[in-house]
This record gives sequence, C-alpha cells and structure tokens, in this order.
Amino acid sequence: MTRKLLVAFALVLFSPTLVASTVTSLHDEDGGDGDLSGDRLAPTDVGALPIGVSTVTGLIFNIGVSTEDADIFTFQVGAGTQLDSMMINIDGDRHFLGFDDGPTIDGVASQLLIARLIGSGDSGSNLLTDPIPPGDDFGGQGVSGPLGEGSYTFWVQETALDDVWGYTVTFQTTAIPEPSSATMLAFAGTALIMRRRKRK
Repeated sequence: MTRKLLVAFALVLFSPTLVASTVTSLHDEDGGDGDLSGDRLAPTDVGALPIGVSTVTGLIFNIGVSTEDADIFTFQVGAGTQLDSMMINIDGDRHFLGFDDGPTIDGVASQLLIARLIGSGDSGSNLLTDPIPPGDDFGGQGVSGPLGEGSYTFWVQETALDDVWGYTVTFQTTAIPEPSSATMLAFAGTALIMRRRKRK
C-alpha cells in the first residue's frame, strides 16, 4: 500500500513536467503569420515558451531580392521553467545560424552562444547538446542545456540570392520542480528504502 501511495505521489508531484500532447505554434511564417523580422536589434517577439512542445516555422525567400533574407526572433523562458531542447529541421545546406541570450543579437560571431553553418544534414539535431562539426563552427562561445529563465534570440540567414528554403525550430520546455517538492520526494524515497531494509 505504501509503495502505491509513493508512486501516486511522485506522478502527481511531477505531472507539470510531463510533455504536453499538443504542439503550440508560436509563429508560422509559411502558414500566414507574416514575415519574421530581419533586424537584429528589433527581432520578432514570439513570446514565452509554454510548458511542453512549441514551434517556430520560418521561410527564407531570396529569389529576386537584392539583399540576403534573414529571420530573427526572440523568445522567453519563464520563471520556474527551463528549455530542455531546441531541435532544428531545415532544408538546404550551409545556412548561417546564430543564437544568443538577450532580447537582441550581436552581429559578431565570436560573441554569440552559437554561431555556425547548418543544413538538412543537421535536421533532428538538438542545438543545445549536439556537437557542431569543426568545419561548420564560426567560433561561438558554446551553450549547453537546459537553459533557464531569460530572453533568447535566434537568427537564421541565407547568403546566396537564389535560394528558397524552410525550417522549423521545436522547443521542449518543462517546469522546474520546487525545492520543497523535491525534498518531499527524497524523504518519501528514503522512507521506502528504510521500510524495505526493516522487512529483510
């Protein structure tokens, strides 16, 4: 009986961290939400990441334009939550990708958390944990997940003028267990271990 209660307690305690069954679209440029900003100092704000899975879908359109298209957006990781993964699915090859903390993004690659080339071969990669191939690294400072509360800015750009391609960034966000809850779970686990030892 005690074991069943402890399992039920753990499930209720950590239920906010479970992955949501639905995916929240924060912005879908290809689906009619409008062009994402190309201004590093005024990115499109897609808002706070909800707990669970959310996406931003963009489209880089360079045919017939005189300057390189860029998509730059900012998002927030709220208090009590953390960004566990940031997956990329992207068409084509060798596009520039930059990522940094803060509501705007610097144009100097060495000052970014991530500065790299990316292409379809990287689709399915977690940008927070998967290593960057040496030839694709532009010298960013490096990043590792999970990421905590704050603002972050994402930048993708094509430097050729004859390409059109799409991409989707998929975020996985979870709630951070409160210290008191973690302590209670640890206490319950210790009690269960002690009870088992007494039975032996």
